[in-house]
Amino acid sequence: MTARTLEDMAREDAEREIGAIGASLVNAPLHQFSKPVVVTSAGLLAARFPPREQLLSPWLLSQSLSMIYAPRGIGKTHVSLGITHALGTGGAFLGWQAKAPVSVLFVDGEMPGNDLRHRWERIIASTGQQDKAGRVQFMTPDLQQHGVMPNLFTSAGQEAITQAAESA
Repeated sequence: MTARTLEDMAREDAEREIGAIGASLVNAPLHQFSKPVVVTSAGLLAARFPPREQLLSPWLLSQSLSMIYAPRGIGKTHVSLGITHALGTGGAFLGWQAKAPVSVLFVDGEMPGNDLRHRWERIIASTGQQDKAGRVQFMTPDLQQHGVMPNLFTSAGQEAITQAAESA
């Protein structure tokens, strides 16, 4: 009989732990579960995660959060729309190149829909690329019932945005 190393024992413990979690968790969105999944250190080390994708090289990766900050009137929406267009069409913006087209949900809580549409039209005209596959979707107060956007401070509002993003 061969001697088991600590690494072997940890791996076996982790495999049992991960097996107990169940294969159904692998593809299910986390927001569907009320009880969070917790693993030990060994469980984390043994877990297999998909690699993060480079969405807009060199800085925007899948599963990342990014924030654009600047004073009013500097061009945050223009930059955001340019990034959105590059992602949705597989194009480029400001030298950043999308690896492939991906689905995007653009949520704007304050700009009038007409202004948003006008800016989007100008981006399409300047690039010559349209989102023919329908990968880019928009959420704006002007299209909501009573002009009210989901409240991101609430669980219900977060869930509404998550569901919208999943359908994008």
